[in-house]
Order: sequence, then structure tokens, then C-alpha cells
Amino acid sequence: MATLVRDQESGKMYIEDIWEFDDFVAVAEGAEMIFTEAHIEKAMERVVNNYNDSSEYGITFVTVENAIWDVITEGSE
Repeated sequence: MATLVRDQESGKMYIEDIWEFDDFVAVAEGAEMIFTEAHIEKAMERVVNNYNDSSEYGITFVTVENAIWDVITEGSE
């Protein structure tokens, strides 16, 4: 997920941390959650919207798992 990248123009390096839809699916499957594509999309939106609140720690598997779980359980209330 994290990739070391060198900017071709400036030569400066940076770390790019990309979480794809399939990464969220893998986290949900690893936690044996029953989910839909809509759950994953909403969880991705939630992580992005709450990123400033957790930016000290970055986006982790726990962040993703909690977002998916929250979205799934909100629908069951």
C-alpha cells in the first residue's frame, strides 16, 4: 500500500499511501464481516472524511476495519 516515489521534476522523494477498494474488501474478509459494495464505499468515504481526526496515526488496518464495522452496524439498527 505504501510506495516510495521520486518526483520526476524535482527529484524529491515522498511516500504515497494508497488504499484501494480491494484493500478494504480484504480487511472486511479478514475480519469475517458480511458486507456489500455499498458498505465498502461508505467506509472509504468515512475514512477520508475523518482523516484529519486520525492523521497523527495515518490510515491503518484498524482504521479501515473500524470504519467498515461502523457502517455495517449502523445499517442494522
